[in-house]
Amino acid sequence: MPPSNQATAPLSPAQRARVDALLDDMFDLPEAERIANLRARRIEDSAVLAEVESLLRSASASGGFLSTPPKPPVEELIPDGTLGLRLGAWRITRLLGRGGMGEVYEATRADGNFEQRVAIKLLQREAAAQMERFQAERQILARLEHPGIARLYDGGVTEDGRPFMTMEFVEGRPITEYCQVNHASLEQRLALFIQVCDAVAYAHRNLIVHRDLKPSNILVTPNGAVKLLDFGIAKLLDAQRARVTQAASTPMTPICAAPEQLTGGAVTTATDVYALGLLLFELLSGAHPWMGSDTPVLQAMRTVLQRPAPSLSRTAETQPNAPVPPRLLRGDLDAIVAKALRKEPGDRYATVEAIKLDVERARRGEPVEAREGAHLYVISRTLRRYRWAAAAVGAVIVSLAVGLGVAAWQAEKAAQERDVALRDAAREEAVRYSLTGLFRAAISDQGSKSTTAKGMIDLSAQRVLKEYRDQPQLKGQIVLTLADLYGALEDANGAASLLEGFLAETDSKADPFAIADARQKLANIELLRGHADRAETLLAQAESFWRASPQQYAEERLEGLGTRARLQRTRGDVDGAIATIRDAIAQRIALSGHDNRETAVLFNSLAITLGTVNRVPEALKAYYETTAIYRALGLGDGIDAQIIVANTGTLEMRAGHLRDAESLLKSSVERERALAGDSAAVAAAMSYYGRILSVTNRTDAGISVLRESMEMASRYAGPDSPVALQARVFLGEALLAGGDHAQASSTLAGAHQASLSHYGAAHPLTLRTEIGTAQLAASEGDNQSAQQQYADAVQGLRKLGAQSAATLAMAIEGLGSADSALGRNTESVSLLREAVALREKTPDDIWELAEAQERLGEALAKSGSGEAPAVLKKASAELEAQLGAGHPQTLRAKAALARLPASLGT
Repeated sequence: MPPSNQATAPLSPAQRARVDALLDDMFDLPEAERIANLRARRIEDSAVLAEVESLLRSASASGGFLSTPPKPPVEELIPDGTLGLRLGAWRITRLLGRGGMGEVYEATRADGNFEQRVAIKLLQREAAAQMERFQAERQILARLEHPGIARLYDGGVTEDGRPFMTMEFVEGRPITEYCQVNHASLEQRLALFIQVCDAVAYAHRNLIVHRDLKPSNILVTPNGAVKLLDFGIAKLLDAQRARVTQAASTPMTPICAAPEQLTGGAVTTATDVYALGLLLFELLSGAHPWMGSDTPVLQAMRTVLQRPAPSLSRTAETQPNAPVPPRLLRGDLDAIVAKALRKEPGDRYATVEAIKLDVERARRGEPVEAREGAHLYVISRTLRRYRWAAAAVGAVIVSLAVGLGVAAWQAEKAAQERDVALRDAAREEAVRYSLTGLFRAAISDQGSKSTTAKGMIDLSAQRVLKEYRDQPQLKGQIVLTLADLYGALEDANGAASLLEGFLAETDSKADPFAIADARQKLANIELLRGHADRAETLLAQAESFWRASPQQYAEERLEGLGTRARLQRTRGDVDGAIATIRDAIAQRIALSGHDNRETAVLFNSLAITLGTVNRVPEALKAYYETTAIYRALGLGDGIDAQIIVANTGTLEMRAGHLRDAESLLKSSVERERALAGDSAAVAAAMSYYGRILSVTNRTDAGISVLRESMEMASRYAGPDSPVALQARVFLGEALLAGGDHAQASSTLAGAHQASLSHYGAAHPLTLRTEIGTAQLAASEGDNQSAQQQYADAVQGLRKLGAQSAATLAMAIEGLGSADSALGRNTESVSLLREAVALREKTPDDIWELAEAQERLGEALAKSGSGEAPAVLKKASAELEAQLGAGHPQTLRAKAALARLPASLGT
């Protein structure tokens, strides 16, 4: 069998035929003999063997209902003498359908008092064993008076002793069919779903679980009213009726059943929540999460039990006629459906009212509970797997989340490595129980208040520094784990505060490993904040400890190499950073193999570093390598892979491929938020997405995105972090483009002052903010101030070397334009030629190269050069191709062409 963490190739038609044939043979045998008989056949195709074994186990878990033969068509089932039969005041007119224990007929009133149509459910003759359940259904319906539930009118017993019940006749279509026929919009579908929730919630308040919520049991009348039908397998939750539920069998519709129904677990209101999640998934995507048109039922059931539900929006993307545009489903609705369909009942919505409220919030554009709980759910899954995730953020682009789990040591490793594994396993067990206690205490402290993942970690962090003073070894491990969880939430401030507090309290009894690891984690955070000197001190201390036992701390040492490379890159030693990362990649592959999460992290870091010096083809190759690793691991749709998508989108923007970049960044932002909510990583991707919107003349939309990005970055990385300051610069430039000079001035000046204060005048980010303030001065006609600010930025950027080439080109272009405005034509032409030459070193950088050429063309025209027409024509054509005919930059180029004097020609 393939490893469980890798994607399994689909079976070929020949393999699938072989699977079907083997299943036919196996189902002829007693259940206890099937697996042994299968293995005795010595099947050589391991994929076929694994598939058959898996399907047999799913069949066993299903409780045997698959052995029930299929029922013949309805028209073949009309019992002799039933049509025209009179039952009390009613006369049967036609058969409507047949369920597990009864037939349902249409009937009309026969006593002549008035006309009325009803539906009559009659117990089948052969279903005498279901008498008690049939009576239970009558009692259930008698308790329910709700406009969304078909009402019970009457009941009785036929001459041959069969009970029947008379119910409201509902003229309508199944909810999915109704939506399809009426081409229902997203709003209309959600409104119908809310009606369903109201009916189910009412049943729950009356201590009734439906247990068979599916489209065919939910009809919609022609006037759009929902009616819930068929409480035939409903469960009474009150103690007086418990005997009925326990004694009776538990029929179900397999592909609409919750995991606990398939495995014989306890059925609660959470079972109906799951069914509502399935209903919402199908209403919005047009497909069942697991059941396609050609999917065997057994395979679908196995998938339900073994895998999480697929993404709602991504499923919709695969449907040729999706009922709702997938872009409308991303984010909140993705999260709502995912929460309702979680495997463990306790991880779903606590009540039907809760899922209804979240859907209503999504309709109004308000924050939804599912998104707030996403981090907590991810953390709880992580705790159960004994693994911790930490997010590492590098430069302005946030890098991948780094797995910090204990290595899966092999049995043949040396004795020292076995000892390490045993030590780590014991440590994890102690940490797990301690964290469980801390989290329970945090929840208790909150009382009835809603507890978010971050709130739990904050409260736990406060407790651990106080309550574990007498257990220094355990204290260190809990602190490291909480720091990793902060990292998974992209909360650098929370992690830093915890680690600083821990390091400040260390003494001779403290775990030296925990101290070194805490220092290394804090060094990463200090790099994120732009404090390179502090990061250097902390990292050097950690590296000294790892070097004392390089084999014992191989994982931590390699993580330190990644941090060292980011530090080198921050300080301008790009060649050194590239060499360090390549060395780390080689060591990582030797230790863990090529297809490993940590290897992917290093390739991503290599791509970022290569991108800083405009080695775009090499950087893209590194990204492709990263993506290939995640796909090989079966993690192509995970959060880390989505961050790679964002990084790739940013690089595509740098390369001038605006359409590709916009698509990648937008997709990444939406999917990251759907998977794990807001974070510094999302903010970074969002800032570039907002800039693309602004650059392509969608200024209002760009400003909105950039405001959100800046707020998010401030919240998760700090208001003066590089991520937040870059978003402020992009926002200021977008405001300037939109003509809001007052807001632009405040935003750009604030960004420049914060960067200058925190990072100094020579820092690349400070110089980038200075370009923004120079742009503002130029737009206000203060060309003298703009010229001076551009000149200062150029001088600083020249000292930084190749890593600042793109920013230097921007500054030189601005300086050349300022000189031109001041009448310094010779200086202007010289500077703008240099800007064009720098842009040309990245051949794909079409849009910004064309803009530099346009400025050069204007300067050449002022100086009377005959080059001007050709330069402006080329710039105009390329700007139109990249940005569109109506873009301000294109119009500026065309206007410059039109102004050329006749002596220069056109």
